Amino acid sequence: IGTDDKGIICRRIMAAVDEGLATASPAQEQVVFAHDVKTLSLPRLMVTKEEYELEKSIQTMSAEERAKQPYAFQQIWPFGAVCNLITRYEQQEKEPNHLIEAHFIRLGDVAFATNPFELFIDYSHQIHCRSNALQTFQIQLADGSENGFYLPTQRALDGGHYSALIKSNWVGPEGGKVLVDESVDAINSLFADVTYAKTR
Repeated sequence: IGTDDKGIICRRIMAAVDEGLATASPAQEQVVFAHDVKTLSLPRLMVTKEEYELEKSIQTMSAEERAKQPYAFQQIWPFGAVCNLITRYEQQEKEPNHLIEAHFIRLGDVAFATNPFELFIDYSHQIHCRSNALQTFQIQLADGSENGFYLPTQRALDGGHYSALIKSNWVGPEGGKVLVDESVDAINSLFADVTYAKTR
């Protein structure tokens, strides 16, 4: 290895690898494996009467008229059923909950939890902090359906970012709390036999 910039970088990488190996735990030939699948029922983010009426009217608006509307209604969005506020509004009374499939896996000291959403980081932090696993990994956008999209916090809804608009979300903060609680319960049931020292 030379003494130029590349050589220096190479030595630093090698030193970091050596340091990591020196503190690594011994390899385990057998680890606990468990897998649980749950269908979770999350309260939907409801379409308001005002949003419903506005969505019906934009179909006939000119481009100039649409440009004057709130951002979510300035165009007809192409993202499937989540954007169809008319159908959502007409069905939400008889279908107030959004069903998702979630998988929970224990592999040794580590937990994996899937969900179909792009979670706002607040929810991820809550799951991590309450999980009894030594490490918890969340696998998002993981069910191959249109069940996901964003899952915003109340703060995000109040802020009005595009990822917190009614056309970007099936589920809101109320459903986010249910997802967190159900995920934590499922993970911790897989780790009922162990207690790790909390380092966070």
